[in-house]
Amino acid sequence: TLFPYTTLFPIWLGPGATLTLDQGLTLSLTHNPSIAIARRAVDAAQARLRQANAGSLPKLTSNTTYTLSGGKSVSGTENSFSTSLLAELLLFDFGRVDALQREAAANLLAAALDLRNAEIDTAFNFQQAFYGVLKQIDPVGPSGEVVLDYSVYDALRAGFDRVVFIIREDIEG
Repeated sequence: TLFPYTTLFPIWLGPGATLTLDQGLTLSLTHNPSIAIARRAVDAAQARLRQANAGSLPKLTSNTTYTLSGGKSVSGTENSFSTSLLAELLLFDFGRVDALQREAAANLLAAALDLRNAEIDTAFNFQQAFYGVLKQIDPVGPSGEVVLDYSVYDALRAGFDRVVFIIREDIEG
């Protein structure tokens, strides 16, 4: 498959079975397609950086040729053999290789940051969904809205930096 990380992992949760937060986070971080794509982008950026770094390395080239020609001539057949070895070392290229290396390094950093952002977004979205389902006390409120109840501890653990309490008169009593 093109993206092996996107294959579905069967989770069988029967009656009484539970999915813990850590298990769910591990599954979502392992099987999320956005993270798989970001990992492939990091791999490609690392390969491009290695390729750019290779521009400053010495190059060795060898060539061997053997020719056998025959025909109806006075001299008969001719054998020819040649070999060569060429060594090249870049001395000056007006900063081209250095610019390619800087660009490849910057692209690798950007790809790594994209991967980290995809992981953070995935973890946050899973935690939000996990606690939303876990703390749901009444699926439908008086106006048809979904009512969720978070404790302060659970909301902070889920990644929320503040908790706002809303008291409605139509729910009291």
